[in-house]
Amino acid sequence: MRSALRPSTLRSSPTPTVMERTRYGALPWRRTKQGEIKILLVTSRDEERWQLPSALTSDDRTPRQMAMTEAFEKAGVFGHLDPNPLGSYTSVLARPSTVVLYGLKVRGTLTHWPERVRRKRRWFFLNDAANAVTDLELKRLFSSLDANPGFLEPLREAA
Repeated sequence: MRSALRPSTLRSSPTPTVMERTRYGALPWRRTKQGEIKILLVTSRDEERWQLPSALTSDDRTPRQMAMTEAFEKAGVFGHLDPNPLGSYTSVLARPSTVVLYGLKVRGTLTHWPERVRRKRRWFFLNDAANAVTDLELKRLFSSLDANPGFLEPLREAA
């Protein structure tokens, strides 16, 4: 169960409208030794902009499977993927789409991964991630998370 406080740029329901394209992706994150959160971003194929790993809807995989696969293929990371989406945002870059995000607490980073030749990856502090991306709603999302970093951590269940 998550905190009732959600970043303001995330929709409360990750259900897109009929006309929108839907992408499913991961928000890979980790804590530094000092307890600060870092987000892993990857470049687009043309290496012109930083983004989160995501892909268009697929009929043969669940949204969670798609998010985990994209994190592995595009960013070379694995870890604990939240069972429920954090929420969604609207991306208006290239072709408009709704991006439904799952939090991924990264446990390992691979040196060789499927798209390593096509993409770069880099860990960013939340405020730096907000400055690195060009999508306005994603900028707001990172700024909201920077103000409430505990949002990424699931609440511990009472014993």
